[in-house]
Amino acid sequence: MKDPRNPSYITYCQSVLVMELIMKCNAGIKTMRGMTREFNTEDCIRNLGLISEEYDLEEKPDWQTVNNYLERLETCELEEVRYMMIRTLIRTKSFSSFTLNGAYPVIIDGTDIAYFREKHCEHDLVKKTVDKETGESCCQYFHKALEAKILLGPGLLLSIATEFIENEEETVSKQDCELNAGYRLLNKLKKAFPRMSFIIVGDALFCTMPFMEAVRKMNWKYIFRIKEGRQAHLTEDFEDLLSQIERKEIIKNAFDGECGELAYVNHVEEVSDKPETCNMLRYVRKLDGKEIEFTWASNIEIDSENAVDTAGVGRKRWGIENEGFNVQKNGIYDLEHHCSLNWNAMKNHYLVIQIAHILMQLYMAFDDVAYELNEGMKHNASDLFVSFVSRVLTEEEQQYIHTRTALHMRCLLIS
Repeated sequence: MKDPRNPSYITYCQSVLVMELIMKCNAGIKTMRGMTREFNTEDCIRNLGLISEEYDLEEKPDWQTVNNYLERLETCELEEVRYMMIRTLIRTKSFSSFTLNGAYPVIIDGTDIAYFREKHCEHDLVKKTVDKETGESCCQYFHKALEAKILLGPGLLLSIATEFIENEEETVSKQDCELNAGYRLLNKLKKAFPRMSFIIVGDALFCTMPFMEAVRKMNWKYIFRIKEGRQAHLTEDFEDLLSQIERKEIIKNAFDGECGELAYVNHVEEVSDKPETCNMLRYVRKLDGKEIEFTWASNIEIDSENAVDTAGVGRKRWGIENEGFNVQKNGIYDLEHHCSLNWNAMKNHYLVIQIAHILMQLYMAFDDVAYELNEGMKHNASDLFVSFVSRVLTEEEQQYIHTRTALHMRCLLIS
């Protein structure tokens, strides 16, 4: 990575600073001061030097040094590190069986990063609210990010790209939003993975003709959720076509262990006079006497052979909330904790968490012991913390961790 610091004042190399942060995240340490306190052991400093390839490291940086570095580091540097990680994984060919028609599902959704009662910086998003008790109007200031996560298999939903939702300056006439960030995110993905084939999966917010067109122009596929109030004409025409028995295809009990019906109709856009392809699916899940309905629009041509897989990918959209953001906010990462009040540093902290979460998911999926024990992330984080601060890596372990990831991949999930 390009180092933003003045060479005359550099004490610690970048690998030490970033690896300390990654270990902080995956060891379940919530605060920067906690990192400085808990990692202050001889064994820990020795291990940090070994994994950073800084073998003469005698003391570790404190939290203020790390934050000063993150305030200056351009976010694109950490983003490129993440791109390289995902490229390495894809090139192993270990996950090709989890593609749909040769394309990897990429799920996009927004998440809150931080809220403030008072103005934080010129890039704040602002929301006006009314106090229920006093009736007075007030403003909330917050930061958000639009996240893209690639689905590589059960339990592997890995961050692949991030677009921060932020105003360019304080005086903008119209605030930035998830949809606008979505277009920028598509361009980021195309630039980073120009030859990859993706299926963009998103909620009803992205189910618009302009956004569908943008995905199509990338030569990618899309699966977008449709909810009540969005694309009303499409939904009505879909209902009419479903009522025509000769045009209707229904698959009962499409998903194992679930009672439900899956129906689909291709090219509803021809009836609705829409410019983009809208092959529509509907899955009605019946549970405890209640029905839960899911409807999607896609440019994937649907037939009896791929209908279940296509709907299955559409249903995975909830995974970015439960397996992604929920774990990061309520698990070991505490995503919404303010490790810095500088906006650039906050963005870099967010990106480090995404990188750390990738490593933790891979460890839990492919390490023989972790895979067989099948313990939760908190338990693995606790074990990692104890070993990192109290036992120096052996020569064999050092050799193992410095060997390229591709040589270690064993397809446990596939077999």
